[in-house]
Amino acid sequence: MLFLGYLGDIELAAGSLAIAFTNNPGYSVLSGLALGMEPLCSQAFEAQRHKLLSLTLHRYVVYMLFTSVLISFLWVNMFNIMVYLQQYHNIARLGQRYLLFSLLDLFTNSFVHPIRIYLRAQGITHPVALASFFGTIRHLPISFVPVSHFNFGIAGITASAFISNFFVLISLVA
Repeated sequence: MLFLGYLGDIELAAGSLAIAFTNNPGYSVLSGLALGMEPLCSQAFEAQRHKLLSLTLHRYVVYMLFTSVLISFLWVNMFNIMVYLQQYHNIARLGQRYLLFSLLDLFTNSFVHPIRIYLRAQGITHPVALASFFGTIRHLPISFVPVSHFNFGIAGITASAFISNFFVLISLVA
């Protein structure tokens, strides 16, 4: 939001609308679906069934990717939905741009959520905390460069969110 306000009032309004649209029918759905994986992983780990534990991870990643494809259809049509709900065209168009550039982040979260739960079910919390911490620390400078120096606007903000989450994913997998 800090960088959206830096871009201007219309960008701030469009970004706020798009963030609400990404959180409610997007990231929160993935987060909620991933929580269904937690008891399955915990039970498999406690029963020392490591094959079932990894199978649960693989199936949930596929499930989350499929869900992300469905959510992306909604995001792609966000402009039409907002215009139907009588939102200003310029705000809806910028919000649509934000959502389109957020699609990579949506698919990245399809991997991040299950991997976090997979590790947490095994009691491996330190790498998860470190990856999240370093992803958060990197986010501010990664956001600053495309918005302030390269004038990428809303696309730069969403690209920086994707890059930060991608670093978290790489840190968790490595």
